[in-house]
Amino acid sequence: MASVGLGVSTAVLWEKRNENSQELVNRANTIRDLTSTKSGLEDTVLDQNLSIETLGAQVDELEQLEDRARSLTKTVAPGSEEELDGKGGPEVPGTDALSISLSQPEGYVPQANVEEVFTAIQRTRTKLAKLIADLEKEVHRIDHTPSVWPVTDPDRSISSRYGYRKDPITGKRVFHSAIDIVAGFGSPIVAAADGKVVKAGTDGSYGLRVVLDHGYGFKTLYAHNTKILVQLGQEVEKGDEIAKLGSTGRTTGAHLHYEVHRDGKLVNPQDFQSFPKR
Repeated sequence: MASVGLGVSTAVLWEKRNENSQELVNRANTIRDLTSTKSGLEDTVLDQNLSIETLGAQVDELEQLEDRARSLTKTVAPGSEEELDGKGGPEVPGTDALSISLSQPEGYVPQANVEEVFTAIQRTRTKLAKLIADLEKEVHRIDHTPSVWPVTDPDRSISSRYGYRKDPITGKRVFHSAIDIVAGFGSPIVAAADGKVVKAGTDGSYGLRVVLDHGYGFKTLYAHNTKILVQLGQEVEKGDEIAKLGSTGRTTGAHLHYEVHRDGKLVNPQDFQSFPKR
């Protein structure tokens, strides 16, 4: 029941990240080819009416774009950095023409070869820029997806999971809309993702509670706090402290009641976070 209406699943997100990672590997290999070509051209075009500085600047720009893509891929697809050190990848159109023939007189560079280099650079730059834009969108989505423990106490533990359970007060079988995380009284409660405070105050059995809107259909609720540290309308980032763990409202002891909502429906927080499954 909890999985209905989840939209893009965790599996689909990881598939998208893997596609982005492979595309980055391909672009990185292309950049290495162009950088190698630049080095060869530097020794041969000195006596021609061509600007090696212009060529070098464009290849340098590609290298900077690659650095940006590397930093983004660390977030989108952890572990893919190692792949960038590998060899191979698809052939870049026109790369055969990028090689300078050793049989030609010293200092000779066919004009067609140079033009193809510039064309390959422009094509690669366009593709790499689009890849970076896609990665930045994915990073934004990741930052706004609840994915970290909302309790930072290293001795925390889950005392009650999402789903049907025996009510700790009445003993009746009821649906539990959250996971309960036990930790030391007053432990920091942090935002599970970037977002905006849309509720902050007392709410019946929830006691002191905070609700964050993260966009992409996500909202998270943090209840039974002993103190609220944020205000209505405040913007927060993933990991920012928003409250102190307590036992206000309907509770048998100090813990965090943590809910995740997706597209207006309750979902299991463990579907989106690296919590232990048992």
